[in-house]
Amino acid sequence: MLAETGRFTLIPNAPVPINVNNGAQTFPVGVLTSQKPNDRLSGTVTVSGYAYSLGGLIASVFVLLDGNLVALANYGDPRPEDCAKLPGVTACPNIGFSATFDTRTVPNGPHVLGLYIFNDRGLSIIAPNR
Repeated sequence: MLAETGRFTLIPNAPVPINVNNGAQTFPVGVLTSQKPNDRLSGTVTVSGYAYSLGGLIASVFVLLDGNLVALANYGDPRPEDCAKLPGVTACPNIGFSATFDTRTVPNGPHVLGLYIFNDRGLSIIAPNR
């Protein structure tokens, strides 16, 4: 690219085709283990589970309530019982997470609890995915 008094000329003057081949994208996996469907929660509660990424490392886990962020989870707790069922997960046994949030900040009634998980390669998921 040449610049001449604020003008740019692309050299070559035609686009350069490329082909990206990074292989399959492996998204993170997350499992919420502390609450079950239709649990009745009150006060400050702890949310926990595990997350891993076969194509990278977990960078962060957020707890969602009705799709809104309510807590950033602490990641890296040991989960040897879950790792025993997950051969090939190199982050084992430290794939656990936990977070607390105050249920008194939301209205009474039914809500949906979930996770937003990012890995170090920029891939993310919302779990459980419905």
